[in-house]
Amino acid sequence: MSAQVRLESALYDRQREEIASNVRKPTSDEMIKFYDALLQLVLQAGVSFSLLEAPCLKRLCHFLNENLPVPPIAILQNRLYEIIREQKEHIKGYLISLPCQISLTLDDWERPEEIFQSLEDIENSEETRFLCIRGHFFSPSFNAISLILSMEHVRGYQEASDIKDTLDGVIRDWGLQGRISAVTTGQGRNIQKAVDLYSKDISHIPWVHCTSHKTELCITNSIEQDSAVMAIFRKCRDITHYISGSTSLSELFTVEQQKNYYSTWELFTLDVDPWNSWFTMAARVHMAYPKLLRLIQDLKRKKSGDLEEDLRYYLKKDAEALERFRMDDDEFLALEEMISLLQPVVNFMNWARTSASRLTLSQVYTHVYTVLLPIRTVETTQAQALHTSLEAQLRESWPLSEISDHELLAIYLNPACAASDFMKTTTVEDPKAAEGFITLEQSAMNLLRDKIQQRMADKPCSEIMTMETMDEGDEQPENVATLAYQALYSSEMDVEKYVVHPQEFWCTYQDDPSFAEVIPIALSYLGIQATSTADPAFSNDESSSDENDGPEPELDDNFPAVVCAKNYSVVISQIAQMEYEVDHEPTAQPDKRRRGEPVV
Repeated sequence: MSAQVRLESALYDRQREEIASNVRKPTSDEMIKFYDALLQLVLQAGVSFSLLEAPCLKRLCHFLNENLPVPPIAILQNRLYEIIREQKEHIKGYLISLPCQISLTLDDWERPEEIFQSLEDIENSEETRFLCIRGHFFSPSFNAISLILSMEHVRGYQEASDIKDTLDGVIRDWGLQGRISAVTTGQGRNIQKAVDLYSKDISHIPWVHCTSHKTELCITNSIEQDSAVMAIFRKCRDITHYISGSTSLSELFTVEQQKNYYSTWELFTLDVDPWNSWFTMAARVHMAYPKLLRLIQDLKRKKSGDLEEDLRYYLKKDAEALERFRMDDDEFLALEEMISLLQPVVNFMNWARTSASRLTLSQVYTHVYTVLLPIRTVETTQAQALHTSLEAQLRESWPLSEISDHELLAIYLNPACAASDFMKTTTVEDPKAAEGFITLEQSAMNLLRDKIQQRMADKPCSEIMTMETMDEGDEQPENVATLAYQALYSSEMDVEKYVVHPQEFWCTYQDDPSFAEVIPIALSYLGIQATSTADPAFSNDESSSDENDGPEPELDDNFPAVVCAKNYSVVISQIAQMEYEVDHEPTAQPDKRRRGEPVV
């Protein structure tokens, strides 16, 4: 190295030292803000601290501020724990101040292998599981809120007693004793038993079966009950198994798989989707079967000259083997009808999974009795058998005889709110199917009306109506069901218009006098005051001061503000929070417990 180069290098080092000495040292508050910004980048990227390498951390730090030093990962972890503690105390105080009940969902799942596959310090990775407890409640402004209360990293199979202790610890840690309306879980026996043990040993909590899991069981059972239906699905399974074992056929369908599903997963696998693998498998076979049929025909006619010799040889062997699984026209038509029949039910199941923070039991009942198309929309015997079995499974899983009064009123008084979200995602293009959808919707509403009449037939209005609900001299109807029927099912109202355009229906009839009378009746029946103390904006007292008058709070999309917002929002939110009668009683408490309607 020449003297000139050494001199320039020394001068450069000297300049760097002078610049570094003149840089002001950051304060503790500035470093905390820097740590928080760095944590936000790491968490948004979804990177585990165990996998965060030094070069990556250095680049993130320089991206934020190149003048600040790179902190050790331990410091970032400590700061993250500190943030969690601060946020937990803030949320805990908020939950304690809420007047409403809180429902829980309890779920466990195996650890995703693709996230932790490079961790060498975790042994028996196939037995590593997570246990998550989530809380659901309504805010004072009637917004449905869902948040994670606990995420436990467990190893191996958890006994029911261990899960019960975890549940008890979370409830005590958050100060929610006596405020849990229900616990929703899947069909795992250990989790169900854990809820039962908690109810017996500590405090009674109703158990609610997860809507998505229960719907999946209904679909699976309805497919497996009929031999003719199962024969077609087994043929689809045989096709998938054979093609999965054929490298040449798997490669042939790779492009179509990426085009249709935007995924690199293999096209034909039975467990390609952990939810409803039977349906997913059959739907993909149905989509790819015409191409597979053309391939078999082309190979027989020797029209595959564009393929390589080896590939053509193996494909010809595959084509000969696949002849055993070939469907005739009637079987393929039956498969097509069964897929079209199951598709809206699967959509409902997926919608329930993604709407867990907003879904209430009143909404579930509304969808269960409207999601299945009429049986006359299908023609093949296999599809009709599947329809009959699936309808029986759904009605047996959600019987109207077990629905509580408050859930029934929530469905009856607010069907548009309960159905609008899912109806927006459900489009029926076939006129015959659309007609059947309307017919079934009306049938479900009639069933609910009849149930209200049965529940309220022995309750005269004089017992549940207050002086504020009716003027002197007004003729009182025989019972609440009669008035409700007159209000919502009078010949002057176009019910079909509601089915097609629910929001337009409510906008049309929200000022109808008979419709308006239903609201105070429902309030009186449920024991709710006609005014809400939660927010002055919902007060109906004319003597209230002007300073309490103001714009109504913004309502969540789950509660349409266009529908009598001043009274109607109070009704819907209170119904969702009201206590309901538990079907079975704990032995230690002979009186029936009443709980709030759980969010499922």
